[in-house]
Amino acid sequence: MALYRAWRDRRGSLLYICVAAGFFAGRGRGGFACRVALLLLEMAAMVGLAWRGRWLPRRKLARSVAAAIALSLAFTAVAGWENIGSRFADTESFQIRRKLLASTVAMIRERPLRGYGLGTWRVVYPAYATFDNGLIANQAHNDWAEWMAEGGVGMVLLLLAVASCSAARAVRYPWALGVVAVFLHSLVDYPLREPALAAVMFALMGALAAAESSRRAVAA
Repeated sequence: MALYRAWRDRRGSLLYICVAAGFFAGRGRGGFACRVALLLLEMAAMVGLAWRGRWLPRRKLARSVAAAIALSLAFTAVAGWENIGSRFADTESFQIRRKLLASTVAMIRERPLRGYGLGTWRVVYPAYATFDNGLIANQAHNDWAEWMAEGGVGMVLLLLAVASCSAARAVRYPWALGVVAVFLHSLVDYPLREPALAAVMFALMGALAAAESSRRAVAA
């Protein structure tokens, strides 16, 4: 959204680029590498759309992209290269996620159609746990697997339909590409379990639906 505003709404473009660059200095552990990869993919997609659509003169776009990269590196340096490097080198959290996923898959095999009920993963998981590191396992760290364990295949198909519809609309409305990124991020983490992030997602999907409805009304 920040890059879209920077390149479609010329006013305050530097501010929006700063906002976009700031995400590269975020914190996190096992899902950090995936989040950075998704950010890079989003940026590449926005650059491609801006270039093809000639949202602004290409020379100016090139300067803007260079500024975004420079600011991303600067914010990353402020956060500390050594801290970020250690997150990429951290394999323990990925191993834990793999074991949690294996236990969640075992839960799904037991009740693939109806699941165990929404919000029950934390209660059911201990019966399928294969390790104990002394910490409480609060989530499966894979929203898609947890949704199926709790709500069964029907719930996953419903959410997959929502994600697919949002992805198709985001192609026409690039300001909502973040919706696709969050659904992908949900494969290795649980961003939608955070109320604030879920609220932003629902708001964006609602805006997408409204934009599509307006487009069809005009076309009719």
